[in-house]
Amino acid sequence: MSNNRDGPLFFCKITQALEWSIELKAKDASGERRLGYRASGTVVRRKVPIGYGIQVHDADRAVWTTMPINDRKDIRQQFDAMLTQAMQTLASHGHLEGLPAGIMKTKPKAMTEVSIERIDDALGKLALLMQAHGEHGLAVLPIFERLGREREQMASLDDRLARAVARAR
Repeated sequence: MSNNRDGPLFFCKITQALEWSIELKAKDASGERRLGYRASGTVVRRKVPIGYGIQVHDADRAVWTTMPINDRKDIRQQFDAMLTQAMQTLASHGHLEGLPAGIMKTKPKAMTEVSIERIDDALGKLALLMQAHGEHGLAVLPIFERLGREREQMASLDDRLARAVARAR
């Protein structure tokens, strides 16, 4: 990304050699400046890699610096969403055939306990996905709304149970 011009909001590509790169521009954590973010790697499994490095570019400095892995989870979620969609598109056209699927080290999320925190996390990821895909992101709006309703129901149940326990004391 050139620091002399304001380029596209994001760019994601995967080459025929299965090398991927993503670049995007987004506001910094304070919301005051617009920074460049980038990451790249090679697809070696049929799932999004974990722990890849993201670099950040400040227009005031002439270098890209590696962002700490726990910083800007919102940026990492945007990268994950873009890479996931690109890989799903490749897989749907048979371009990832022959690659190992990867080993699951934990239970699938569908088999773990549902909590308000997990629903909030899913809502955040869906919101980023919708934002990244503009008008096409509206396709997941019904899922976003359903999760919102389920979150409200769960919160309401928690509140009612807390009042019942308080009354029993």
